[in-house]
Parts: sequence; C-alpha cells; structure tokens
Amino acid sequence: MIRARRFVNRLIVGHNKLGDDGCCRLFDFLNSPDGQRYDIEEISLNSNGIGDEGLLSISKYISCNERLRELFLQHNVFTGRPDVTDSLTAAVNSSRLEVLSITSNRHLSDTFLAHFLTHLDAPHLHELHCSGINLTSVSGSVISAYISSPRCKLYVLKCNGNSLGLRAIKTIIRAVRDSNYSLRTIEFYANQLEADDADPTDGDPEDDEDNIHNWVDCEGILKRLLLRNNHLRREVNKQSLLLLRCARSLLLHDEHNVTQVRQEITPSARSFTLKNLPVELQHHILSFLAPSLSLSQLIHIFHYASSIKTLPPLIPSFSTIRRNALMGTACIPPASSIEYALGGTVWALRANHRDSPFYPFAVDRAMGSSNASLCRRDRERLRFLIGVGCDVFELNPGEGPHGPRELYTLSLSN
Repeated sequence: MIRARRFVNRLIVGHNKLGDDGCCRLFDFLNSPDGQRYDIEEISLNSNGIGDEGLLSISKYISCNERLRELFLQHNVFTGRPDVTDSLTAAVNSSRLEVLSITSNRHLSDTFLAHFLTHLDAPHLHELHCSGINLTSVSGSVISAYISSPRCKLYVLKCNGNSLGLRAIKTIIRAVRDSNYSLRTIEFYANQLEADDADPTDGDPEDDEDNIHNWVDCEGILKRLLLRNNHLRREVNKQSLLLLRCARSLLLHDEHNVTQVRQEITPSARSFTLKNLPVELQHHILSFLAPSLSLSQLIHIFHYASSIKTLPPLIPSFSTIRRNALMGTACIPPASSIEYALGGTVWALRANHRDSPFYPFAVDRAMGSSNASLCRRDRERLRFLIGVGCDVFELNPGEGPHGPRELYTLSLSN
C-alpha cells in the first residue's frame, strides 16, 4: 500500500494486530532504500500489540532520522527492558523527534521512566505523553530532576492516570517554579492526589507548594506557573524578532564592499554612524532592544544576523515549489478568512494573535499544511527561534529565579 503512493507524509496504522512480527517487517521496509524515499513526518501505531522486539525495530528507524517529527505508541505491550530502553533513548536523542507518546503502556513502570529520563538528552523533543504507565511517587524525584535540567526542552508534559500522589506533585511543581521556563502545558489528572498523602510538616508553610491539599490547589498553582512561562516566552519571542531585524541592517555586510567603500570615503566626507563603532559597542547598544534576553541568546542572534549564510533564498527551488503543490504543504489562508476574500497578501504581519509573536494570519486557522496549527512561514520563524535558543526565557549563569530581568519581563504588557 505504501509503494502504491508517490508521497507518504503520515503513516497511521492504529488498532490493528501487527504485533512484533508485523512491526519488524514494516520498519525493515521503512529502513530499506525503497522506504527511505518517503519523507514520513508522523507515525501512529496505537493498539497494535507491539512488544519490546518491535520497539527495537522502531528505535532503529528513528535513530538519526531527521524527517520524523511525531511518534505515537499508545496502548501496546512494551515492558521496558533495560537494553530496549537504552536503544529507544539513544534513538530519540539522535533524532529530530518533537512528539513522543507512550501512553497506556501498562507494563511499563517507575524503573523504565527513571532509566529513560536519566539518559534523555533530546533538544528537539518538545512534547512527551506518559499517561497510564503505572508510575508511583518514586517517579516524582525523577521527573523533577529532568525538568530542572538544561537537557529538558519540553513544552508539553502529560502524565495523567498514574499514582504519583500529592507529595510527588509538590516536588514537580517546585521544580517548575525554580528551574523550568519551557513548559507550557502540564497534565497530572487522576494521580491519587488525596490530602492525607502529604506531610503537613514538610517544607516552609509560606510557600504555595506547601499549601497544596488537593488537586484544585495543584491546578491553581500550576496554572499560574504556566501563565508565567507563556508570558515570558511571548516577550522573548517578540524581542528576538525585533532584535534580528535591527541587527541585520547593522551587522550584516559584505566585507569586500565595506573595505572598498571605506577607501573611497575621504576624511572630510566621513560622518558618524553606528557602524563606525567597535562591534562590542554595537552589540551593547542593540541589546537594549531586547532586555529580556539572556547573554547567550543575544550572542546567538548577533552571530545569526551577521552571517550572510543565514539569509533565506530569494526564490525557492523548483523542486520545493513542486513538492509543496503535490503534497499540499503550501500555507493558504482558509476560504472563510478575510485574507482569502480580499485577495491580499498572505504574509502581512499583524499583532492580533494572542499566542504568537508573528502573525501572518490566525495560525490556528491555516489550511493546506500537514501541521494544522502552524503555517509554513510560522514554522520557519519558530525554527529560527529554536535555533538561536530564543523559544523560551533563559537565565544567565549565576542568575537565580525571580530576578530583576524576569520580574521586568513579567511586568511588560502583551
């Protein structure tokens, strides 16, 4: 069936009976030269009775895979054998996988998650679903350690239907408060969050996290923390794009042309410009346009803006245009939108969308894209933000949480 198609972008094989044998045969084909012809971005293998041998084949396929973005493995029969977990973790680390779901694999446990998260270092992994995998309070410290680590780049963490308990949730909330600015969505529903699980003498009673008595308290505190992260992210995104536009005009130049022009200018004709200043002073002046960015984020944008190699091509290649037309990945406003009716430019920027710092049109209404929530131009800009490390708020070395820069950014209105 795959061979009969010219393009395969998504492979949805849920609710069948592949088992280990069928899974191995499928991924043997996908790893073959014939299978490698397909740019598959999403694979869903829900409820297929796949065990550890099948997971090894899946891991082999996603290892060093730069095309696959989403992998859904819900409701299978993985047991979390250490060698299989090692293989899966190494494969995810070397891939560009953005979404991984292992929900409802009831044979997994705390041991699997501890082994997986301890070795997980996947800079492209932004969404992890681990609901219903028999986690207990033991996993609270493991999850806290991971989300506090610079290895964690998650935007979404779903961990519903386990048995974490209230004390473990409090530990995780404290880790988000003090060390994590990337998470935008966290789910801990149905985790046995009864009040008698908590130790009333544990911690400082003045801390919000130590006044948690039930899930309602958890939800309220998590909501405030996620609002903080989202507000900081939006400000960092907006300031990064503004800084890039200004830094391009100042820092990007052709060295040969600049030398030639300087030789032609006589001393009497010279006039002061920012370009006459040392580059360190140029960087310092530009940094005032983005006061919410960390030092490393500023440096990354300055390097990006000063490199001619980062400029997009003026004309896309014919193969790209043809592929987008055939696969439907070109970004088109929906027929019901004003942009479509007026026939105006699709890419006009307008600050009218609450969740995006760049607004070609309401991104949740884009059509003709394999990723319905983001249009092509938005994905390119998001790729830039991730590439320069400006997709989240970041602390400077030695800077603690709740510092002046964080408080200033939180004071800015949308």
